Amino acid sequence: MRRIHNDTGRMNKITPRRRIRPYLLLLVAGCIWAIAGHAQGPWKFRSTEYAGILTGEKNTYPQFQTINGLYKRSWFLGVGTGQDYYRYRSVPLFLSVTKDLMGGRNGLFLGLDAGTNFPWYKRSAPLYGYVAGSDFQAGAYWSAGLGYRFRLSAHGRTALLLTAGYSFKELKEEYKYVIPPCPIGGYCPLQVPSDRYDYKNDRLTLKAGISF
Repeated sequence: MRRIHNDTGRMNKITPRRRIRPYLLLLVAGCIWAIAGHAQGPWKFRSTEYAGILTGEKNTYPQFQTINGLYKRSWFLGVGTGQDYYRYRSVPLFLSVTKDLMGGRNGLFLGLDAGTNFPWYKRSAPLYGYVAGSDFQAGAYWSAGLGYRFRLSAHGRTALLLTAGYSFKELKEEYKYVIPPCPIGGYCPLQVPSDRYDYKNDRLTLKAGISF
């Protein structure tokens, strides 16, 4: 038997949950990008490196990302990863879609990322005397934002980027308990129902980067 708690500590009954995943939004954006791919022009590789901050109810933390993929005209589709230090350190792995909103050398763009958030955090010691172990598990990750691109030269691809938006991060943690002492003495392996905590974090994100 397992009990589930949300981030505020309230215990919820375990029931199947049906939610529209952000992957559907990414699929729609990918279809639009594929249609736009019929436009004339060669495919070109682009790499973007970001550094920024994430701020929310649990304070402010740094983040780092690298996104690599292909672009044609005003559309870009790539794969990204990085390090997310908000509350519990993790490694997001996501697909990234961006759309330039203005034609010129500089201009605004929209971005959407969606994928999975893998934990990179382990508690150094149990929180309670009866905790036998704690395991973090992956959860959903997605973000959306508006950015501005400033190209460093008229004909080069190198550009400076500044983006702001919203980011969602989910991690899950499961506690397993034992009850000492054993009635017959010595170590007692008896286990009680585990608790699972769902950490759902809403953050504001601000990033600066360079693409080439």
